[in-house]
Amino acid sequence: MISNIDKILDTNVARPVVKKAARKLKQHQYFMPSEYFLKLTRHESDVLGEMAQTLTDDEISDDNKGEEYNNLIILASILAMAEGIYIEDEDQAYEAVKAVTVMCIANHLGRKGLVACYYDNFTFGPEGLDKVIMERINE
Repeated sequence: MISNIDKILDTNVARPVVKKAARKLKQHQYFMPSEYFLKLTRHESDVLGEMAQTLTDDEISDDNKGEEYNNLIILASILAMAEGIYIEDEDQAYEAVKAVTVMCIANHLGRKGLVACYYDNFTFGPEGLDKVIMERINE
């Protein structure tokens, strides 16, 4: 695991906010996704929110989403591994990227005060499918 993390830290593909997760995994080896998202700066949160927004934008062709896909795949792998969940096939990778994309959007909108964000419900485990991670704030 450590050698893979070192490769992520040495690559130019991973953005600094993704490398932050890799450094945390290398140092702590186990943590929940909420611990990562809660320690992000406003700028880091904005970067992840923009990546997730690009990934979910139907008007942008998949050919123009490569950097975002790569970074969110890496981030999903790191955060899932930190939680003790290992991605073993393409279907699990797809679900993990969907989950991390929703986490990024929930975090981003929560920090802007547009939704209530339930960080304790951020998980890659099967129990996460039944948990609410954000709710619209009624004004």
